[in-house]
Amino acid sequence: MKPVIVHKFGGSSLATADHFKNGLEILGHSKDQAEQKIVVLSAPQGITQLIVDISENILGDEDKTIENKNQLRDKLKKIANELFESEEFNKKAWTQCEVYLSEIESLWNSLKLTRRLSPTNLDVISGYGELFSCCFFNNYLLSKNVSVATIDAREFLTIEELENHQPFQISWEESKQRLLNRFKETEIENTEFIVIPGYVARTTKNEPTTLKRNGSDWSAAIIANLVDASSLYIWTDVDGVLSADPKIVNNTFVVPELSYNEASELAHFGANVLHPNTIEPVREKNIPLFIKNSLFSDHQGTKVYDQDLENKEANVRESVKGLALIKDVALLNLEGSGMMGVPGIAEKLFHALREANVSVILISQGSSEQSICVVVPREQGSLAQRKAHHAFQTELSNNSVKNISLDQQVSVVTIVGDGMAFTPGVAATLFSSLSNSLINVISIAQGASERSISVVIKDAEVIRAMRTIHSGFYLSTPVISIGLIGPGLVGSTFLKQIDSMKDELKQTHGLDIRVNGIINSQQGLVSETGINLSQWNQELQKSKNVDLNQFLDGLQSFQATNQLIVDCSSSEGVSEKYIDIFHHNFHLATANKKGLTSSMSYYESLKAVSKKYKKLLLYETTVGAGLPIISSLRDLMNTGDKIKKIEGVFSGTISYIFNELSQTDETFSQVVMKAKEQGFTEPDPRDDLNGHDFARKVLILARELGVKLEFENVKIDPLIPEEFLKMSKNDFMDNLAQMDQNFMDLKKEAASKNNVLRYVGSVDLVKKEFSVSLKKYPQFHILSQLKGADNILLVQTERYDDNPLIIRGPGAGPDVTAGGVFSEVLRLASFMGVS
Repeated sequence: MKPVIVHKFGGSSLATADHFKNGLEILGHSKDQAEQKIVVLSAPQGITQLIVDISENILGDEDKTIENKNQLRDKLKKIANELFESEEFNKKAWTQCEVYLSEIESLWNSLKLTRRLSPTNLDVISGYGELFSCCFFNNYLLSKNVSVATIDAREFLTIEELENHQPFQISWEESKQRLLNRFKETEIENTEFIVIPGYVARTTKNEPTTLKRNGSDWSAAIIANLVDASSLYIWTDVDGVLSADPKIVNNTFVVPELSYNEASELAHFGANVLHPNTIEPVREKNIPLFIKNSLFSDHQGTKVYDQDLENKEANVRESVKGLALIKDVALLNLEGSGMMGVPGIAEKLFHALREANVSVILISQGSSEQSICVVVPREQGSLAQRKAHHAFQTELSNNSVKNISLDQQVSVVTIVGDGMAFTPGVAATLFSSLSNSLINVISIAQGASERSISVVIKDAEVIRAMRTIHSGFYLSTPVISIGLIGPGLVGSTFLKQIDSMKDELKQTHGLDIRVNGIINSQQGLVSETGINLSQWNQELQKSKNVDLNQFLDGLQSFQATNQLIVDCSSSEGVSEKYIDIFHHNFHLATANKKGLTSSMSYYESLKAVSKKYKKLLLYETTVGAGLPIISSLRDLMNTGDKIKKIEGVFSGTISYIFNELSQTDETFSQVVMKAKEQGFTEPDPRDDLNGHDFARKVLILARELGVKLEFENVKIDPLIPEEFLKMSKNDFMDNLAQMDQNFMDLKKEAASKNNVLRYVGSVDLVKKEFSVSLKKYPQFHILSQLKGADNILLVQTERYDDNPLIIRGPGAGPDVTAGGVFSEVLRLASFMGVS
């Protein structure tokens, strides 16, 4: 035989006349050196389904049947009219189509007489769709003066039907001999193109049949095997084999190369692009298989071939090629302590399932032999359970088999890759990814080849599982999905920082940060694809009124892998929802001190729940804005140092006020007004001046050091009198000047002794004292040398006893605080493994 290459066009690549024309263009641009091209065709998209629908409803609604028949004729006629420029070839092709339509009509009439649609009859009728495609394409090639011949696959492709409901087998020798005989004929031997319908075949009794649903790719692979083709191209409507189902997982990509084994595993476990039977015929003859997009033929696609894996380096991230999903399955579990060491238990189960013709997709058995799990198609689940109960009647009665349960709300997720066999840590990455997303694995199966690991999980967790595994193996760019609470001064600055850095983070570090939700006290905005941060304010103003629960539910419905709630509000109501946030499976980063300074019992619950749900609770900015205060204290304690005392100015607002007061001639009220205008103070400056905000930071630090302390146990020396707290905010600001003389006197008194005023927080673990108070320090003291809104902490430990550790830097302002929140986002990225 001449060198041959096989091209297979799927139904989506033959949907319209333009698709047929595109097919010839693809074949004309093919770079292969084969002397002949075999073109295997599916039915035009939707045609086979129409034929099947008519056949199955032929005894039903007559009006609907007539409508479907007209629809079938109209679709075919439209293709013919738009495909052929020449009336001669249009008429010739349509005449042949009319013959086929007449034959189908005769078969439908016979169904009306027998009033029974047998599988054999349906096979015969449904195979006509491919014949229509061949008729159109053959005549189109002839109209373009291309040498072409058509071979009906029912002349050579022979299947042997087995008894007892066993899958049929290909009669390879007979099929090959029949096809080679046809190739010897002159009309075939001298043509450039040979058009063959896919899907259809013949039985050994010479009766027309099919390779069953989605069998066209398989027939192309069989033909490639029979003619020893140099390669097989499957043209479809996607760019190749994707790393996962794009309807479930974002950022999937085309896998450029797969081994036969990898492709076979992906096909078996649900990859839609490949029919499970397609791989073996080409693998046997080592025929490279290319899967490409007929609409974008210049795209690389996926090549499936025999790969050399002996010298592959171990790399967890690269060892997994893709994920596959099988839905609509059921898990049958046989368990009982009496099964231990008893031979024949598994054989009895599988014999019962075989007798019932139940297909077993996956098997898992515990090493203790106390349980055997099998996954079966969901529609066969109840049958499988009944047959198992019947087979184990004796064992159930004597309690050696305790239970035969069925779970019909499960799916199977499988990771596939040849490199898994050489790479330690693949299973660890898989299960840690699922664990971090709180996804429970019901059953596990791994073949001895180690090229796939399958996990059975609940249907409700499928989307999240697929996304978290895909991200865990870096098959997609890791995504952090953010829901922002409180887009005020700090929150809006945070959004600006995200917007300015997100492209660089994606390009440089492979990290995709998306803001999927924003909520203020009145309105909430959520978007699964991400909010346009250059227009978020306008979009938020147009959005609906939603409460925080609705906001969290909306974000949770997206089932993103790494979801982070960022609280930039100062709302106590929001902080009371922190445990709910963890229940929604979110990480939490907060600049809101209220939650961390609520009751000790709530604080402990918050820590416990975050740990239980394996979610990060990030609150560095509650104490030092952008300064690494809490993380530094943790590092000291984690390395065995013992902290004795923390003293300093860790309120940027208070620092600014007293720095300005000591270094300028401005009054106390003027300085407070300046601090408010620059965004240093809380929305109500009294929250700073009453010492409560500062005291909350003292409380957070004390609790961080392991002290069980309530807010009321922090001694507070307020900067304003009690009566000021009872005024409205506006009245307070109008009367603030009443404090000017008092602070002027305190300032003069301190200066007379070369001291300056400082409002200082203290956590003294030795004396068990926790306070916020106004103190005087010598001008040379380090606390006296602060500038602007700088914070400073002196940390006295066993290691840093004589010379305290100093942490100093900006401690207030929207840019600094927002930057601290941004750092928390990057801490989550680090937790995810992004460098």
